[in-house]
Amino acid sequence: MCSRRHIKSIWLEWALDYMFIGIDAFEHTVQYWKGGKHAFSYTTLAYAAAAGLEILRLPAAKTANKRIYMSPQEASQHQIVAELEKQQGVEYTSLPFEAESALAEAREIVAADHMSFATVPATVLLPEYQANFVTAGKLPLLERLNGVKLPELTVENVVTRN
Repeated sequence: MCSRRHIKSIWLEWALDYMFIGIDAFEHTVQYWKGGKHAFSYTTLAYAAAAGLEILRLPAAKTANKRIYMSPQEASQHQIVAELEKQQGVEYTSLPFEAESALAEAREIVAADHMSFATVPATVLLPEYQANFVTAGKLPLLERLNGVKLPELTVENVVTRN
């Protein structure tokens, strides 16, 4: 993988629109990465914008020169697919998928083009990259800082908007 191991979260609504995490909400298919049970931290574009404003409102001493993690919600591919199935009233088909092969192919792409985002799905969907900021103990978590007011984010309300 890339040496910059800190790119680990996604905007879930974007990832669903562009089938970035192996879930095709239009064709009702999924490619589970190593079983799809790893819960990863996610956000949405609107939540990230609101979080940026909240960071600016905080005293500088709390955030100056620090990487601030956001983890409004964590979900696995299975949890996201279950919510999609519930809201769409259809059952998703699990397509054959080998995460290790996809990762090897992505590494080749990145080796040829260092600007490629080919490895990003792996950094989100595989547990070894610690994309669940809560269980990985990533601090400070924005949602736990005193004075921060952010909207509630759930798989249900993200999927509803899509």
